[in-house]
Amino acid sequence: TIGRRHSGYCHVELDFVDFNVEYSPGCIGSYVQLDGHRFCGTALRGQRKNVTFDSLGNVHIVYKTDTVRMDRGFHLLFRQLVCPPGEPVRSPGGSDLVNDRLPSSCSKIYYE
Repeated sequence: TIGRRHSGYCHVELDFVDFNVEYSPGCIGSYVQLDGHRFCGTALRGQRKNVTFDSLGNVHIVYKTDTVRMDRGFHLLFRQLVCPPGEPVRSPGGSDLVNDRLPSSCSKIYYE
C-alpha cells in the first residue's frame, strides 16, 4: 500500500523496471493486482502506469504467488505526483477541493 503524503498529491506513477511473474491464462496463479486488474507473465515489463489514490488516500498493489513455478518477480519504482491545477483533490473526508496551485513535481523516488 502506498499512502498519500498529503492532499496535494492525486496520482502515483509506477515504473515497472522489470516484471517476470509466472504466466497463467487469466493470471489465476501468480499475479500482481493493480487498480482492480491482474497482471502476470511479462505484461508490465518496461511499462509506466499512473494510478489515482482511492478515497482513503491509498494505492494498493497486491502480489500473490502460488509457488508452482518461481520466476524473477518484479522491480518497481514509484513516485507521487501533484494534482494538476484545476483538478479536483479528494480530501480524506471525501469532499472534492480544487487545486489552484502552480504545477510542481515530486523529486523523491521511493524504492521497493
